Amino acid sequence: MWVARFRRGRGGPHDQRGPHGQVHISSTFGAHGWRTPFWLYATSLPLCLLTARYVWQPPQHAETGRKLPPLPWRTLLAPLGVTLIGGLVFYVLIVELSYVLTGLGVTSATTIPVAISAAVLTGLGDGLLLPSALTWTLNSLDFDQRGRGTGIWTSALFLGQFICPLVVLALSGALGGLPVALMIVGAVAVAVAVGTRLPHTAPLAQPRR
Repeated sequence: MWVARFRRGRGGPHDQRGPHGQVHISSTFGAHGWRTPFWLYATSLPLCLLTARYVWQPPQHAETGRKLPPLPWRTLLAPLGVTLIGGLVFYVLIVELSYVLTGLGVTSATTIPVAISAAVLTGLGDGLLLPSALTWTLNSLDFDQRGRGTGIWTSALFLGQFICPLVVLALSGALGGLPVALMIVGAVAVAVAVGTRLPHTAPLAQPRR
């Protein structure tokens, strides 16, 4: 999705169907052994060749010593905060789904359509959230700022993913179980979604060149 941002003539939201498709495929592969899904990482090899062939290189400037423009941190606080929470919610599905199904006594995914439907809905929401948050972040930045902005956004996303199991584990211990902890995480996600629509939240800016 980061690649699409810097393609010429492309400025819209990014597609997250690929990663969620890999989650579905890896779960299918997992039925054949816990090592089998790791073969999906081999798909990155042809992608490297395509990236080297089609991703354009920005023009090099001869000037040296030019200071980079500062980042508008106050503007970035909202999208980065949403990304942090989004990274946490994103990993809840990946990390906790198996425990939820085990707690429900499920031995096959086909035996509990309600839980699977909820997981699909969560994955769809994650797929819409992450590219939207990245677009929200980068649209408020000039081209010279977007490299640093992308790095900071990625850090916020991965930090949310890292703290996900720690937060869920702490909530489970304090509140008496995983289901209650997941309800709290869901409520926080809804509150953040509502908060982004309040008048004081900066709207999605038009792309800056």
